[in-house]
Amino acid sequence: MRTIILGMLLVFVFKTTIAAPQLKVGDKVPDILFNDLINYKSTKAKLSDFNGKYILIDFWATWCAPCVASFPKLNKFQKDNNEKLQIILVAQDDKHLVTEFFDSRSGLNIPSEVISPNDKNNTITRLFPHTSVPHYIWINKEGYIIGITGAEQASEENLKKFVDGDELSLENKREQFVTPPNYNGLVIDSVEKIYGENRVSFNPLVQFQSVITKYDERVSPGVSRNVIPGQPKMIDIRRFPIPSLYSIAYLGLENYPSFTKIYEFHDSTILEPVGVSMNKRNDWEKSNTYSYRLIMAPDTDSAQFMATMQRDISNHFNYTAAIEKRKIKCYVVRSNGDTSILKSKGGETSYNASVYFIHLSNSSMSDFIFALSKYSNLTKSGNWHMPNIPIIDETGYKGKIDIIFNANLKDPEEIRNELKKHHLQLELQYREINCLVIKDKL
Repeated sequence: MRTIILGMLLVFVFKTTIAAPQLKVGDKVPDILFNDLINYKSTKAKLSDFNGKYILIDFWATWCAPCVASFPKLNKFQKDNNEKLQIILVAQDDKHLVTEFFDSRSGLNIPSEVISPNDKNNTITRLFPHTSVPHYIWINKEGYIIGITGAEQASEENLKKFVDGDELSLENKREQFVTPPNYNGLVIDSVEKIYGENRVSFNPLVQFQSVITKYDERVSPGVSRNVIPGQPKMIDIRRFPIPSLYSIAYLGLENYPSFTKIYEFHDSTILEPVGVSMNKRNDWEKSNTYSYRLIMAPDTDSAQFMATMQRDISNHFNYTAAIEKRKIKCYVVRSNGDTSILKSKGGETSYNASVYFIHLSNSSMSDFIFALSKYSNLTKSGNWHMPNIPIIDETGYKGKIDIIFNANLKDPEEIRNELKKHHLQLELQYREINCLVIKDKL
């Protein structure tokens, strides 16, 4: 079962250099060399190889959920506009993680350049410095930059105008590269600017370190990990609210966004600032966000690493957490007819979804439930104690499916009508499921 939670918006941050030459909107892009491409016919390509096409460069990372969530839409748009458009992904990530990512997604046909997180002088990151991903560079057919944006600008409407050469009004990102104040840090660490991100450096000589700090303006918010074989295992979580620290410690970085959570603490202000000005949001962050770092020996197994995180965070903060069976309200998807209509005809696995459709080929029912959870409004509970209502598959269908599901997923009635066409129905029921329960300490 996979569910989606609408909680605090996390800013995914990673390294990028601000050394010259930095390009801006209106500049002509030089003939960039991509020399470590994955998911492409060759490992090298030049920007000039795509002359005559509109180009969208998408900086991403395997751990960035908003980045990955946009790929089905971008993949479909690339396929539908292959003669006019070339999307190029750029991952500042460990190569084996990027390779595994594409190996598990055979239907994703967009090439990705891979840049080592330790490469401080890569030409691409020097040309396009940024402090968060996803980060998009929009380049017209003549090779000039017409936009530098975040994910919200990469709508289907804007993408269509882009490839059609229509007038396009993009809201460009406002990057703030701040020089950190000269504070004294830990003896074994130092705060430095690495790829444009202010962070406490990782000292490979350290074999064990467990640190929790209050809000520190010297460092940028985000998450980093070190998973390189033979080096100390490390997770560095910077400027996150308390419930997110507990969630990562008990569920893991990959699982915590999509797991059902129940909050049984009294102080809702530790979750997120709702409906406040930017100035007040900054005040909230100073009072309610923390950083946590754990470094352990290279041979530490995952269970021991997670147990140490849980112990550290539970010992420091005034809350407890545990995975418990709870009877809660759920949306249940059931069959109301012959589900053989869903049986896949085989072929290539593909997953494409947005708020207006879910198109799956040779996929699983769990992929369909995941897309329905992600793009619909069904999961919003309106209750901060339990942020989401999970969607559960009770169709009993175990095989691969093909499904063309066209509906406005923000409209529950349209969802129900479209489900009926596929011999499926949606019911609101109570079910006992695993939840992460975070509560006040007694």
